[in-house]
Amino acid sequence: MQIILLFIIGCSIFISADAKSLLLDKPECTQKRLREVDRNFMRLIIIGEHGRKFPESVAELPKFCKETNRLIDLMLKFVSECYPPDEQRIFKVYFFSAKRVVKPLCSRKRSSKMTQIIEAAPCLNTFIHRIDCIDQLTNKTRQLIPYQIGRDKINYACCYYVDAMKCADEALSVPCLTDNAKDTILDLVRSIAGDLVSLACGDYNESTDRCDHIASLPKNKLDKSVKVNTKLKSIVLAQIAMVESMDGFAIEP
Repeated sequence: MQIILLFIIGCSIFISADAKSLLLDKPECTQKRLREVDRNFMRLIIIGEHGRKFPESVAELPKFCKETNRLIDLMLKFVSECYPPDEQRIFKVYFFSAKRVVKPLCSRKRSSKMTQIIEAAPCLNTFIHRIDCIDQLTNKTRQLIPYQIGRDKINYACCYYVDAMKCADEALSVPCLTDNAKDTILDLVRSIAGDLVSLACGDYNESTDRCDHIASLPKNKLDKSVKVNTKLKSIVLAQIAMVESMDGFAIEP
């Protein structure tokens, strides 16, 4: 059985031939609950139209962190009830990568990073909901689904991540944000992608120009018969749909 390493924003996994369906056919596994997971994930990562605000004081941290844990618990409950073990692993990596974004704010120890984020929050909260970099990443990832290009989708997905980081860098270049605060927030955005991006993406990363020279998607490889669900907006569900679209491959740990 052929095995390849595939990059998913938020994790690195092995892919092998077999199953396609993710959602189990169970009464409690409804599309309504799936849409709730979709919304909760976007709220969890803060950044974007459907995100939250950063806490602007230490007094706001308990409420913020309590909601973080609630969102993750709700999503994990759905995933554990409605997906088989292999797919659960993907979701869990995403959820805990997203949780790592807010971990500096929910640590019991006061850290310089926590202080930086809280001090930057009044500035960030004036525009964080308008940052659409993750939305752009999600939309580009969905566009890969109908293309019959096999594992080349990995390279495009990696380059879309690079584009998202460039987008975030530009979006965070505002007068009210210090350079140190900007770097801290960029690190938080980058942490959504997890620690194994470099292993999965090879040379298609922020440090090289490979993505500047990647070819346009081949029009003759577009399968117009493939229907793409655009109602679900989170990067986690877009990436899983992309994995399923890689013909002949399914997920193995």
